[in-house]
Amino acid sequence: MSGCDTQPESPGDDGAWKGDIAKWALGGAGLAGLLAYLNIADAVGLATLSGGAAAVALAAVVVAILAGAVVGGFIGYAVEWFKRLKVQSPSSITISALIECAGRNTGGIPPFADGDWTFNAAPEWAVTAPAGSGLTIEEVRTRAAPGSGLPQAYRTFDPDNPSKPQVFHVEISSQIGNFGAVGSAIGSVAGAIAGAIIGAAACAAVAALTLGLGIALCALFIALGALIGAAVGGLAGAAIGAGIGWIADQFGDFNKLGESVEQGCQMFLTGRWVTDINHQHNEIHDLTAAVLVECGVTGSSSSGLQLAGAVGTGRHPGGRDP
Repeated sequence: MSGCDTQPESPGDDGAWKGDIAKWALGGAGLAGLLAYLNIADAVGLATLSGGAAAVALAAVVVAILAGAVVGGFIGYAVEWFKRLKVQSPSSITISALIECAGRNTGGIPPFADGDWTFNAAPEWAVTAPAGSGLTIEEVRTRAAPGSGLPQAYRTFDPDNPSKPQVFHVEISSQIGNFGAVGSAIGSVAGAIAGAIIGAAACAAVAALTLGLGIALCALFIALGALIGAAVGGLAGAAIGAGIGWIADQFGDFNKLGESVEQGCQMFLTGRWVTDINHQHNEIHDLTAAVLVECGVTGSSSSGLQLAGAVGTGRHPGGRDP
């Protein structure tokens, strides 16, 4: 089952998270490149290198930059993952809505899939709680949370629907995303260290070469080992973390709650109101309670409150009894 996608209306940026992670990658690249340069310069004067030795030394610095970018990117992914949701005030709201899409993000490991249950509420919905808050639909959609750094949150639409209807997004977090993010960072760092150690061990094979070339090759081996280890370790850590997260999900009501929200059903949805800065839109994340009003009403423009009244008097607009 695939999840429910959203896109923010222009000028919102659904890929804002990529830019944040890129900053971490650039920082890691710069630090690793500087360290590689200083290590080679300390071991042998770079001005004395020429020909093949100079080319190998330059390659070592370039590969070290790539390794640093990979490690920095995985660390940044984990950091940004846990700071992406900025809580609004009031922190919890209830909306009545027709569920236009319901599904789970499956088919991969973090960051390609996080295992969350995701839902899209149809354009016609209402804010029902907290009572007396004065919240309007427009405010819930577009008010940026404190600390988000955004001038506003952007309305969202469903890119997978040909008519591109405006929707409001709701999610239930799986532990797959949390453990996967942590695992990817730990795995990348551990992999880089292990790869560098293996690369250093390979230096013994070039110890008999002339000083400049031997040192340059040694630096290249270490950088290559770190690069391969960082990439493999990051992906392996994400996979291991995802597995741990999946196990953790089985000990809670994660799947039970997710499966209770069905497409075509009018429901009351209660949960934490947040701004997701990774995608620059507002949503309910996590959903904590779902109350069924009526099912089989796809295409209805009635609010949940209206349907609840109809159910209470025995008049069902369509579909089965709740």
